[in-house]
Amino acid sequence: MYRPPSPLIITTSRRPAKRTRSLVKELAQLLGGSRLTRGKRSFKTLATEALEAGAQRVIIVSTVKGNPGLLRIYEVTPGGLRQIGTLLIVGVKLAREARREVPTGVKKPEVVGDGSELAEEVAKALREALPPASRGRQLMVKAEGDRGAARVTFFYQGRAVGPTLWLRPLKAKAQLNSSR
Repeated sequence: MYRPPSPLIITTSRRPAKRTRSLVKELAQLLGGSRLTRGKRSFKTLATEALEAGAQRVIIVSTVKGNPGLLRIYEVTPGGLRQIGTLLIVGVKLAREARREVPTGVKKPEVVGDGSELAEEVAKALREALPPASRGRQLMVKAEGDRGAARVTFFYQGRAVGPTLWLRPLKAKAQLNSSR
C-alpha cells in the first residue's frame, strides 16, 4: 500500500531496547510520522534518506540503561541533519501499560504548556520537533510541570491516548557528559 511521505521521521539509536522500539512505534503512530528501523544506518545515510523522503524533522530516540533515555530532535537540511533540541526522558509509561489506545491518522498536534517555566520549555522544544500544525487540530499535547520534569500527555477527542512521557530539556552537551 502506498504511504505518502511524512514530514516527520522517528527512529531509534543503533541498538535500541524493546521499550525504546515500542515508544518509537507509538509516537510514530500517534504523531503521523514515519517509523524507520535504524539498523546499521550511519547518521549520514539517515540524513540522506530523510532528505530524499521529503521529511522536515527527524527524532532519534536513544536508549540509556535499557530504557528510552533521550529524544534528539533534528531539522533536515540539504547539508544533513542539524540538531535543534534534546529532551531527557526521565520516565515513560507506554500506552499498553496504561491500557490506552493509540489512534492513527490524526491531524498535526497542538502543543500547549501549563504555564510553568519547565512545561513551557518542554512544550517549545516539542513544537520545534513537530512539523507546523495544520488547521482542524485533533490531537493535543499537554505539558505540565511536575517535580523537575514536565509530564507530557497526548489527548484525542478529550481523552488521554498514547504514551505518557516525563521530559526535561537538556541545555548543552556538557550536561550530558557530566552526568555519566
